Amino acid sequence: MLIDHRNLNEVYDVFLMPRGTEDFLAECNRGTQATHSVIRIQAGKSSDVEGTQGLDAAIQWKEDNPTTIASYANGLRTMFGGPHLVGFREGIVRSIRRYARSQGLDEIMSLTPDDIRIGLTGIIAVRLLDPQFEGPTRSQLYNPEVRPWVQREVNKQLFAYLKSHPAEAKRILDRILRSRRQQPQ
Repeated sequence: MLIDHRNLNEVYDVFLMPRGTEDFLAECNRGTQATHSVIRIQAGKSSDVEGTQGLDAAIQWKEDNPTTIASYANGLRTMFGGPHLVGFREGIVRSIRRYARSQGLDEIMSLTPDDIRIGLTGIIAVRLLDPQFEGPTRSQLYNPEVRPWVQREVNKQLFAYLKSHPAEAKRILDRILRSRRQQPQ
């Protein structure tokens, strides 16, 4: 809650997102036409990656083309990303390709990772016991062990979501193919 005590008529706003990244992503995409509902990815500690405490991510493709991905580590915005962002991007592309392959959609396989992510809004937040940041502004995470963990969790959970929601998966794949066809060759 933010309260402005500077005048007699107190003005306040409540910033509350009970569903975390899912609500945050919905707020980011407000006013745009979403292709599907928000996909939420969560994971707790990883037994094979020491120091991980949690992963919270949300993904949604929209009908307009800008791609927006915001990354966070221990509540700090990592403007220049880091291994968690790289793993997030890789996990999305791998799961889309794996699902497309399982559906016989070979056309997806020839697309670049950027083609697949056109129109995507994503938020990735990781919690670590000992986050290492580059530089005094803490704008980039530097914990290389986080990348394969994030990639694996995103790949696994997004693929499972696509398999269990075939109508939404079809809309996502159609959106990806449609945006690729609209690009100049």
